[in-house]
Amino acid sequence: MRPKKPWEETSAEPLRSVYTLLHGYDPKISFQAFLELDESIFQKYSKLEADENRDIPDIVKYEEIVDRLFPNRSRAWRERVARKANRVWWDTLTPNWVIRKNARKTLAELRSMKLQLAIVSDHHNHDALTRHLSRLGISSNFSHVFSSTQMGVRKPDRRIFARCLSLMKIRRQEAIFVGDSLEYDVEGGRRASIRTILIVDETPDNQGYQDAGTMADFTIHDLREIPRIVSSL
Repeated sequence: MRPKKPWEETSAEPLRSVYTLLHGYDPKISFQAFLELDESIFQKYSKLEADENRDIPDIVKYEEIVDRLFPNRSRAWRERVARKANRVWWDTLTPNWVIRKNARKTLAELRSMKLQLAIVSDHHNHDALTRHLSRLGISSNFSHVFSSTQMGVRKPDRRIFARCLSLMKIRRQEAIFVGDSLEYDVEGGRRASIRTILIVDETPDNQGYQDAGTMADFTIHDLREIPRIVSSL
């Protein structure tokens, strides 16, 4: 998948959607106060994630936001509203992520080759990821969907790749990882001794790839190149 718009252009709408939900429970909450609280909590957890090299599920952050805004409500009520806020955020955000051109054809061809396909994603909400794959109509192509929150470690740490391969009962020599990020996908695959394919398009994460110190085993501009590469291995 790839984003239609950069993060800076898409974050405002999910924030506004969450605020609308919470404002419905207490009209005295101002949008500015909500933004400041959201920013402070997400910054706190971002630092913790960087220190521990993992992704903390967003529900933890929304539980803290709701606890701070509604301290006098019951625990059960706050947990329920936090789940709603978390889902509103992701349901508003994920439509920005679309499948690439020729993705469906490529997935069908790879499946016809009797290959085991899986997703390894740095993601803060595993359920939102699987829901989005289902909405796109491609979830049936994958035997496994792994997320960083589910696995307790994130790319480019070699452990997330090693754990996924272990669960799939695949040796690293038999695997090839396809991604669009030099920093997370290619570097992560290299650390795990897995061959990599870098998708080069308009995605910001792979701009300047030609000058990068870490290079993929293969570089493609069209997903239809993947079956040919796999067949040659």
